Amino acid sequence: MKIRLGVPDDVSLLTRAALNAIAGSNYSIEQKEMWSRTITDEYLAHVVHEDIVIVVEMDDVVAGFASLTDRGDTAGNLDLLYVDPKYSRRGIGKRLIRATEDEALRLDMTALWVDASAPAMHRLMQLGYRPCEKNIKIIESVSFENTWMMKTFL
Repeated sequence: MKIRLGVPDDVSLLTRAALNAIAGSNYSIEQKEMWSRTITDEYLAHVVHEDIVIVVEMDDVVAGFASLTDRGDTAGNLDLLYVDPKYSRRGIGKRLIRATEDEALRLDMTALWVDASAPAMHRLMQLGYRPCEKNIKIIESVSFENTWMMKTFL
């Protein structure tokens, strides 16, 4: 298993990993279809250019990735956490979260926020994130119930 920063040449591989993760998720068909439309090579090229992307490779294949966005005020957002289902149950999500936290600390961030889905909340709580505020995200008239969670670093 290799953890590294994402680069522009990764974009199509990141798109594939994200779409595989969405397809294998527990969301409704309507949610999966809408969500998949938002994950494009163009969008992820923008993310790689603007944010910090952490990639996990297994056998030279992108198994998952996460992004870190600067919120300002010494806080960041852990975003776009995807693990290809072919590589699930191997600790990749946890490693991506830890690597993103390490990068946030390197950048002198004192807190990380996550707009967490219901399935991700339990795992994030185990890793020290605390729920702050429930929210309903509506994209193209499709709703997702999420919770803003935060972890502070001492």
